[in-house]
Amino acid sequence: MAIPISKRYVTQLIQTFEYKPTNFLMINKIPLEELSFFQKEGARREKALPIGLSQNDSKILKKVRSRAYHLDLGFECCCGIQVGWAGLIGLIPWIGDIIALYLALQLVKNAQQIEHGLPKYILTQMYANVSFDFGIGLIPLVGDLINIAYKANSRNCMILETFLKKNAKNKRATGGSTLQETLHV
Repeated sequence: MAIPISKRYVTQLIQTFEYKPTNFLMINKIPLEELSFFQKEGARREKALPIGLSQNDSKILKKVRSRAYHLDLGFECCCGIQVGWAGLIGLIPWIGDIIALYLALQLVKNAQQIEHGLPKYILTQMYANVSFDFGIGLIPLVGDLINIAYKANSRNCMILETFLKKNAKNKRATGGSTLQETLHV
């Protein structure tokens, strides 16, 4: 019994660090047929918002995307690794981790402002990401490196975006009722 559980845990851990939030979060490559005269192949642009979101949800998602991008992916190191403000601030022992925790909780608080709020299971996932990020960050140096690789704020943004996409898709399919109204959350 212990062997299958540990294999599953190791597999999930490996998948966790293979996660690449850059493409999902804010940036898309521009297709060749849409390039202008001055743009080179491989040029990038900001990712479009999902179709069917309300004006408030679009505004909140854009704000959360921007904040998550700056907290997790704002700078590129010499070795190609993207580091954000949360990773740099987290290098300061204890105080930096507390500041990064505060910034991550602000991101979750912003995400809660969508229409009809977030269901408890989504909030649980987001708070679990923030808690893991904070707990690992307390370990000197090694924890900070894992923190930089984990990118909890980007993960929370992805969770919010997938929820909003499902909600908008369900709203279009059912003719107006949202996912929360369907689930009675």
